[in-house]
Amino acid sequence: ERGACGGGVYGIGTEGQMMEMTGGVISLNTATGTRSSGGGISLGSRNDRLHDGLTARLVMNGGTLTKNHADGWGGGINMSIGSAEINAGNITSNVAQGSMSGLQNDYWIGGGIYVDKQATLHIKNVEIAENTAQWGGGGIAACPTATVEIYRIQGGVIHDNRSKDVYKNYLSDIVVNQTNYRPAIAISSYM
Repeated sequence: ERGACGGGVYGIGTEGQMMEMTGGVISLNTATGTRSSGGGISLGSRNDRLHDGLTARLVMNGGTLTKNHADGWGGGINMSIGSAEINAGNITSNVAQGSMSGLQNDYWIGGGIYVDKQATLHIKNVEIAENTAQWGGGGIAACPTATVEIYRIQGGVIHDNRSKDVYKNYLSDIVVNQTNYRPAIAISSYM
């Protein structure tokens, strides 16, 4: 499937509503266009006016997001708004192109997951692997005002992600900053 936001699934709603994924596969989807996001799943869009007064919540308790593509942000998952609890599953082999959308100066793209602005991501028992971003964050990329929490005791594994980024100071698995800003990222043993 193809779409500008959420090539596979677009999630948005009012407070208290959520999307839950407990199994299955979301794959071979593409988010295309200038401000495209979320090849597999997009929580909101990169256009704030489209979700004014709305929010999004994803709870992933299993399943796989694989081989999805975004011309812009978040090859597997884009989080423009809301929150995601990823408690189990796999996010693998997704691609965020970035440069096709004129994002050469946007250093965080997120091959596996992109977390924007005030969005919050909690990762527990999930594998995020073999994703690719044209710029920063092959596995996960987070905007400076985003919150990302990774719980290592619950088995979150982030490995073998790639970034074609020319800025060698950025990690290929997780990109956490741009210039002098840092998103809130916690890697904790406890919930």
